[in-house]
Amino acid sequence: MAGGHEFVGRTAELARLRTHLAATAQAHGRLVLMCGEPGVGKSRLAQMAVEHARTMAFTVVWGRCLETEGAPPYWPWIQAVRALSSSSDTPGAASAHAALTGASPDSDRFRLFDAVSQVLFDAAAERPLLLVLDDLHRADEASLALLRFTVDAAEGRALACLGTYRDTEVSTEHPIASLIGDAAGEVDLIELRGLDREETNAFVRQVTGTDAPHDLDLLHARTSGNPFFLREVLSLGGNPDVVPTSIDAATWARVRRLPAPSREVLTQAAVLGRDVDPLVLSRVRRTSADEVAAALTVAVTSGLISGPVEQTGLYRFEHVLVQEALYQRIDAAQRLVLHGRALAALEPHDGEPGYAISIAHHARQAAHSPETRCHARWLAERAADHAAATSADATAAEWYRAALSLSDPAGPGRVGLLVKLGGATGRAGHLEEARHCLEEAWELAARAGAIDEMGSAALALGELVVSAGTVDAGLVRMLERTLARLPDATPTALDVALRARLATELYWGAGLDRSRALAREIVRDARALGEPRCLAGALAARQFVLRGPDGLDERLALGEELLDLSQDLEDEELELRARRVLVPDCLQNDLARADAELDGLAVLARHSGRPLARWYLNLFRAVRATMSGRLDDALHQVDDAEAEGLRLGVQPASLYATGQRFLILRQAGRVADAEQSVRDQAARWPVLVTFRCHLALLLADTGRSSEALALLEGLVAQRCAAIPRDSLWTASVALLAETAARLGHPEHCATLHDLLAPHTGRIAFLGVVAWWGAVDHYLGLTAAGQGHHDRAQAFFRSAHTQHEAWQATPFVAATVAAARGDTCRDPRPRPSDRLADAGEASRDGLTSREAQVLEHLAGGASNKEIARALRLSVHTVERHVANIYGKIGARNRADATSYALRRATPPGRPGRPAAHEPTVPESSRM
Repeated sequence: MAGGHEFVGRTAELARLRTHLAATAQAHGRLVLMCGEPGVGKSRLAQMAVEHARTMAFTVVWGRCLETEGAPPYWPWIQAVRALSSSSDTPGAASAHAALTGASPDSDRFRLFDAVSQVLFDAAAERPLLLVLDDLHRADEASLALLRFTVDAAEGRALACLGTYRDTEVSTEHPIASLIGDAAGEVDLIELRGLDREETNAFVRQVTGTDAPHDLDLLHARTSGNPFFLREVLSLGGNPDVVPTSIDAATWARVRRLPAPSREVLTQAAVLGRDVDPLVLSRVRRTSADEVAAALTVAVTSGLISGPVEQTGLYRFEHVLVQEALYQRIDAAQRLVLHGRALAALEPHDGEPGYAISIAHHARQAAHSPETRCHARWLAERAADHAAATSADATAAEWYRAALSLSDPAGPGRVGLLVKLGGATGRAGHLEEARHCLEEAWELAARAGAIDEMGSAALALGELVVSAGTVDAGLVRMLERTLARLPDATPTALDVALRARLATELYWGAGLDRSRALAREIVRDARALGEPRCLAGALAARQFVLRGPDGLDERLALGEELLDLSQDLEDEELELRARRVLVPDCLQNDLARADAELDGLAVLARHSGRPLARWYLNLFRAVRATMSGRLDDALHQVDDAEAEGLRLGVQPASLYATGQRFLILRQAGRVADAEQSVRDQAARWPVLVTFRCHLALLLADTGRSSEALALLEGLVAQRCAAIPRDSLWTASVALLAETAARLGHPEHCATLHDLLAPHTGRIAFLGVVAWWGAVDHYLGLTAAGQGHHDRAQAFFRSAHTQHEAWQATPFVAATVAAARGDTCRDPRPRPSDRLADAGEASRDGLTSREAQVLEHLAGGASNKEIARALRLSVHTVERHVANIYGKIGARNRADATSYALRRATPPGRPGRPAAHEPTVPESSRM
C-alpha cells in the first residue's frame, strides 16, 4: 500500500484556517471549531493547520481530551500548560499547572481561569500562539468554561484557539452548543463531511498507489466518503462486495490478522483507554513489561496503535473508534476482572495529582460485591472532592452522583453526599437539581433529628440563592425550622450563621424590620462567642440589612470593623463583602474617603485576581464617572460591567446596568432610550418598586403626563407605603419627587417633601449603583411645587453647595436650572441657557472658540462629545479646556460650570412677575 502525505479534499477548509492564522499573527486571533462524525478527518486537518502555523513561527501547544472514562478535570488544559511550562520560561506556567491538577487547589474558579489564560497571553506576547484542543465533545464542563473565559479575554492578542469535536455526540443541551451560541460572531465553525466521489477516488489513489476499483460508486456509498472507514476498507483489499457494514467490524477484521499474543494485549489495553501506559498494562496482564512491549510493537506495525511517545513512554490507539471496538469485544465478566487489575495497578499512584478520577473510574467498573461497592463509593467521593477543590464543579457533581449510586440509600453519609452534590451542581449552574438535592438532604436530616446536618443543608442552599430583590420562601422555611430545632441554650456558631442567613434573606420583603432586629441580636451573640469568623458573618449580615435611609453611621462603622477582621483573617472574600457596601456608603458621606475605599477595592481586585472584585470596581467607577459628567466613559464602564457580570453569572448584572444607564441617558438628554429596559425590569422584578419610580419620571420627562400621573398616584398612595425602607428607598422617593414637580402636582409634592425632609443634608443613593445627588435638591423641587419659593431657594442653595463639594458637575447644573424654575423641559441643561453669547465670554479673555467649548462643557458634555459637536479633535478640545481653566481660575469641571452659570442670563422672564421667579443660589451669582 502506498503511503503518501498529500491531503485530500479539504482545500477550502485549510484555506480558512490559514486565513485565521494570518489574522492571529496580527493580534486578531479567534476561536475556530471543527466538527464532524468520527473518522472524518478533524484531527488530520488540525495537524495540517499546526504544520502551517509552525512555518509562521507560531508556538503550538496541544490539549487532547480523553475519549474514554477516567479523565481528570481540565485534562486538555493540563497538557497545554505543561507543554508551555516545559518549552519556555512562560511566567506562572508552573503555578497554573499546579492549580489545574489540584496540587495547589484554589476554590475560586475565576482566579484559576485568570491564571491559566494569563499563561497563554504571556506566551502569545512572545510569539503568536496556536492552542489546539482535540475531541472537545469529551471535555468536562469546567474545561469548556475555561475555553469560553479565555476566548472572551483574548481580544487583541496573538492567540488562536482551534477545537475539534464530534457533532454526532453533541446535543442541543451539550455545553459546546451553549458555547457556540454564546460566542456567536466570535467563533468560526467548520463542519467536515465525507469526501465526495472524486475526492474518494483521489484518496484511494493516494493510499493504494492505483486508481480506484471500477465499482467506485459502491465503495463511496458503503463508506460515505469517511476517510477512516475508507482506510479500514482498503486495508482489507478494497472489495466493496465484502465491505463490513460498520467501522467496528472493519476494525475487528484488522485485529484478527494480528498474532494471538498481540491481539490479546491490544484488547486488554482497551480497558485503560485510548492512551496506554505499558507498565500499568503489564500489571493488568500480570506479565513482564518486555512481553507487553513486544506485543504492542507488532500492533504498531498494523497501524492500529502508535508509540511509544518519547517524552511519556505511552502508546496511543490511532483512533478512539479502534479502542471502542476492542473494548466492546470484551465480555462483562472479563471486564470486571481487568478493571479490578487496573485499579490495583493504579493505586500505588494514589495521592498523585490527576489519578483520583482514573482510580475511581476503574473501581466503579470493578464493583461487584458489598465490599467493592463500598470501596468504590469512597473513591468516587474522594474523586469528587478533588474535582471540587479545583472548581471543576460539573465533574465533581458527576462523581458525587456516582458515589450516591454506590451507597446504601439508608446508610450513613448520604446526607453529607447530597449536600456536597447540591453545592457542586449549584455552582455548575444547575440550580433546580441543586435545590432538589439540598431539600432532600434537609428532609433526611430532619427525620433523623440531625440538627447539624439540617443546618449544613440550609446554609448550603443559602450560598446558592441570590437574594437581589426577592425572598426565597423555601429557604426561609428551612432556616426557620432548623432554628426551631436548636436547643434553648447559649447561642452557638451554627445558630448565629443560620440567623445571619435568615436576616439577609428577609431583607427584600415584608420582613425587613424583623431582618434588622435579627441582625442586631446576632452581632451581640457573636461578640459574646468570641469566634472571629462567626463575628465576621454577623457583622456582614448587619451591614447588609441596615442599608436604607437610616443607619449610615453605623454601617460605616460596621464596614470598618469588617475590613479590620478581613485583614486579621487574611480573608479576601470577606474584604470584598465589606467593601461592596462600604464604597457606596462612603459615596453618601465623604468624597475623599469614598475615593480612598475605591482605591482599596482596586488593590484587592489587582492583587487577588478575583473577577467579582473587578466587577464591583467597574460598577463603582461608572458611578464616579456619572457624578463627574464623563458620560461616554460612564456608559462604556456600565457596558463592561454588565458584560463581565453576565459572564461571571452575577444575577443582578443587567438589573444594575439598567439603573445606571437610566441616569446617564437622562443626563445626556436621551432618557427615552432607557424606556424598554426599565419596563422590562419593572415587569420582571415587581417587588423592586424603584423601576416603576424610574418609569414615572421617564414618562414625565417625555411629555406623557397622564400616564406618569397614573403611575405616580399609585406609588405615592398612603405615603409611599409600597416602597420598602431599604437601600432603594431614598432615591426612589427622590425620583417621585422630581416626577411630581414636573407634573405640577402640589399635593403629591407635599407628601414627598414630608417624607424626604428628615433626610435633609444627605445624598440620595440607589442601592449600590447610582448617585442621584443631594436630597435637598428634591426638597427644593417639592417646595417649589407647593409654591414655597423662598424655602425652595434655600434648599437649592444647600444642594448646590453639596454638589460642588462632591464635584458633581451635572448635578450642579441641574440644581441651578431647577432654581430658575426649569423643571418642565429636557433635564439636561442646554448651553444656550448658560452663557449670553460668545462675545460676552470673550470679554473675560476667552476666544470665541473657547467660549463655545465652555458652553458645551457647562452642559455636561464630555471632551469627545464637544469634539463631535464642534468638529474638532479630542486633543484640540483638551487644549482648549486647559486654556479655559487657566484664564478663569478653574480647578476642575465643577468650577468651570459654576463660572459659566454665573455669566448666564439673570433670572426673570417677560410676562412673569419677578417676585415669583426662583433665583439662582447665592454661590452661583456674581
